[in-house]
Amino acid sequence: MKPDGRLPHQPTRRSNQDVRTSPVRMTVSEDGVLYVAAGELDRVEAFRLRQSDGLLASATPFSQTDEQTGSFPNDVALAMLSGDCR
Repeated sequence: MKPDGRLPHQPTRRSNQDVRTSPVRMTVSEDGVLYVAAGELDRVEAFRLRQSDGLLASATPFSQTDEQTGSFPNDVALAMLSGDCR
C-alpha cells in the first residue's frame, strides 16, 4: 500500500498460483492475518501479513480449515471473542 493508502497498479507480492482456490472474498484481522475464502478448495486459508508494509509474509498459508466437501466458501466472517473458548 502506498503512504496515501492507495494500492499499487501492479501486484508486489503473490501467493502460490492455484486455480482451485478461486478466491471470492478476503478479510484482514486486527492482528495482521489475511483470511481467504478459497472457493473450490472447500476451505478458508490464513496468511500472515508483514507489519512493515502489509504484504504477504509467505506465499503459502500458515493455517487453513479442514476441507468441507461441497461447501465452496465465498466469504469470511471473523468473531472476536473477549473470553476463552469452551
